[in-house]
Amino acid sequence: MSAPLDKAIPCMMLCCTEEVAMFYDAHMDRFLASVTVLFLIGFWTWIAHQYPLPGGSTLVENDTLSFWATISENHPVDSFTPVPEGDPGSIPRLQADCEPKNTTELQTQRTRLEAVKGNFTHAWDAYRKLAWLEDEVRPLSGDTRNYFPGWGLTLIDSLDMLWLLDLKEDFEEAVEAVATIDFGVPSRHFGEIDILKVTVHYLGGLISAYEISEMEYSILLEKATQLGHLLYHAFDTPNRMPVTRWNPRHILSGQKQFASETTILAELAGLPLEFTRLSQLTGDPRWFDATQRVTDFLWEQRTATFIPGLWPKIIDARHLDDVGHVGFSVSHGASNAYEVLPKMHLLLGGGSSQYQDMISSFPPALKKNMLFRPMFNLPPQNLFLSPYASVQMRAPGFDEIETPEPTTEHLGCYLGATMALTGKIFSDAETDPSAKGIDRFDDMTVARALTKTCARLHKTSYHGIMPEALTLAACPDVLNCPWNETAWLRPIECCFSRMLEFERYCAHASRLPPGVTSIPDNSYNLRPETIESLFVLYRTTGEKRWQEMAWSIFEKVINATTAKYGHARLANCVGQMDREEEWGWDLARDRDLEMEREWQEVVKGQIEIGAIIVGYDGNATEMEEGEDAPENEALVRLLDGEDVALGSTQADSVDVDVSDSQKALPKDPKQSDDEKNAAASNDTKHQRREIDPETGWDHKIAKRLSPGLMPSEVPEELRSKIRWQVVQKDKMESYWLAKTLKYFYLIFADEDVMSLDEWVFSNGGHGFRWREVDEVPE
Repeated sequence: MSAPLDKAIPCMMLCCTEEVAMFYDAHMDRFLASVTVLFLIGFWTWIAHQYPLPGGSTLVENDTLSFWATISENHPVDSFTPVPEGDPGSIPRLQADCEPKNTTELQTQRTRLEAVKGNFTHAWDAYRKLAWLEDEVRPLSGDTRNYFPGWGLTLIDSLDMLWLLDLKEDFEEAVEAVATIDFGVPSRHFGEIDILKVTVHYLGGLISAYEISEMEYSILLEKATQLGHLLYHAFDTPNRMPVTRWNPRHILSGQKQFASETTILAELAGLPLEFTRLSQLTGDPRWFDATQRVTDFLWEQRTATFIPGLWPKIIDARHLDDVGHVGFSVSHGASNAYEVLPKMHLLLGGGSSQYQDMISSFPPALKKNMLFRPMFNLPPQNLFLSPYASVQMRAPGFDEIETPEPTTEHLGCYLGATMALTGKIFSDAETDPSAKGIDRFDDMTVARALTKTCARLHKTSYHGIMPEALTLAACPDVLNCPWNETAWLRPIECCFSRMLEFERYCAHASRLPPGVTSIPDNSYNLRPETIESLFVLYRTTGEKRWQEMAWSIFEKVINATTAKYGHARLANCVGQMDREEEWGWDLARDRDLEMEREWQEVVKGQIEIGAIIVGYDGNATEMEEGEDAPENEALVRLLDGEDVALGSTQADSVDVDVSDSQKALPKDPKQSDDEKNAAASNDTKHQRREIDPETGWDHKIAKRLSPGLMPSEVPEELRSKIRWQVVQKDKMESYWLAKTLKYFYLIFADEDVMSLDEWVFSNGGHGFRWREVDEVPE
């Protein structure tokens, strides 16, 4: 290479480098901006596919119906099972003929209906003003809560009640709001949804509102269909069993879906009512087909479980080859599965033999294995029944049942309604009158006994509200169950003494009514189950006493739950004394120490007990079914610094025999027999001399107040100074408006308002028409 060329090349390279540098300097900003834009476009495109926005607008046109209907399935169905066509007219009448109301009864009816409506509007107005299109309003703070996809849970759940209460303007406003709700892909911040709850509250609410408004608002059925297409994808699994806790985004990202190996029975079996009615209204069988596959499995396995006629609370829905779980329940985790059986029979007009088979096998299994007779201080001719909260099979062979704990749940109170419907549908069901257990009773008798128990647990509870769970004293003999105070008191857990008198004191200090041995859960979740059963029992029997029970519960519930922005759950419905009151103290911390100190003073003779608690004496006159026994106890409590005794207002109930008195009072072991007899004589004379024959109050003996005092035992002059408070919680479920208040309203409404002979109520309290008026038998 020549020297000139050697020099030229570096010069050329230098010139090119300078030109590149000049170009770079001139265009670098534009280049970086372009790269940044391309990166952001690619990033947001990826984000949109991974986390779609509500409405699915990133994937298809903004039409949620076509969006979910056009999403392809991994496991499509070849052919759909059609909805069977039954004969609703072949099913007997369910409602009894009620006697005409007189003028006074009509006025009472109007007053009660207005009271229910007023409480509904109180809660609804708070939701409308503070939480419109949100899921819930918080009744204490007025804040909002969204735990579903933010689809206006209370709004949709309350639609049919707005129409039922003739709140037409509110109804039309709510329907307009429903039209704006987009059942597209939930927010990217939202995870899985509970398929059962979305089906029961949203789908059921839309369908019921469409039917009760005489099908005039087509947008309601359109929205129900949109939601139905969404829910249908939860069944896109290899065996077509649903993913009951499901994230809709998984189906969009192509993730494989499998049903759970530990599916809760209620979530698996509680879907057919809403899905079937949607198929009936639209003519599209896909939704009925989806839940029918679950029904096929349950029907096949109904006799293969450890308790034939029942299914375990946990089901392996992935493999469908194991129904061998050993835990059974008819309440928590299982209620929807059994509640749906007679209702589906009605909805299908008796067109499915499977439901007839399952209904025929359920009541015998229930009576034999899942019910017990609680013991109350009433004459034994009053039959009460209650369901066990849980039953377990005994290892190693699991061929017999472990002795269950006689704990019952408020949720299980739906069984009264279920058994009443079963009894009316199959009125010719055979029973064995020679049987020694509950299976000797027919379904309607069992329905009455179950409902009476729940009503009584409301009535005898501290504030007239049944807690979520209670443990009861169970009768060893179902057919012979006299009141036995000792059998009630013995299971009560006392902190330091097993003496009968202290156990009696302990029961009152713990606010345990006769027959209740413990309260595992003293909360109240605005439950509808007792009221539903009272409503169904009233409509099927025509007996007005069920209405009176419902009204008593309504007054107590409203009094305890009313809050500024609606009605609040109760974290404690048993009640506690206000610690800031003059005579109050912190029961949770100091009750045991206070009870022990007081009891030791009693034992040492430093303070006196003026009377004893006398249980049912077994000689009460025969009473009508469901009535309470006459008051037959005298309870004198001790009040610091006051000459006021607290006890029964019946003077004759404390005029007890000396021997009875001494059985209940502790003895000083150092006393001689003569001293004991003299003390007994003096004590009895003292009691009789100091008790006012008109009021029954002992104005001399009492010295201080016991924490176990019942409100009814407090003299009027002291009630303004003492408060036993319920503890409210800042939560009001939508079913309070949709279900609980609906049944309160319907039990006082005219019998042709949503007649059971025409309407069947879903597990969420929503009415679906199953028979026309002209199809009802005479």
